[in-house]
Amino acid sequence: MYFILLRQMQKSTETKFRGLGGCAVELHTYAWGNDSSITIRDTQRGDSVVLDGISSQYLCGGILNYVRSAGYREESAEQRQFLEKLSTELGTVLKRWESKKAEAEAEATEATK
Repeated sequence: MYFILLRQMQKSTETKFRGLGGCAVELHTYAWGNDSSITIRDTQRGDSVVLDGISSQYLCGGILNYVRSAGYREESAEQRQFLEKLSTELGTVLKRWESKKAEAEAEATEATK
């Protein structure tokens, strides 16, 4: 129901949900397209709002803006821990991609011999 409502909204319409401190936020991107989704789930009742069909480019932009804004807040242990975890995860993903790239290049080199 919320998805249909959001899809039909005008750009100037804004719907606010308050009291979401006990909600989990899930970000999803799909390998087969350029779409992403955001799910906000009430951890006690299980109700959720799903925003589907968001451009992955805009989702990534939102994540970058969140990270940038974290740098302008007063330093807190929680924010620092989040940024350190994020840095570690980014390093892991980039290493995996570099490994796959190197494997593909090696296979291409072998194929041309």
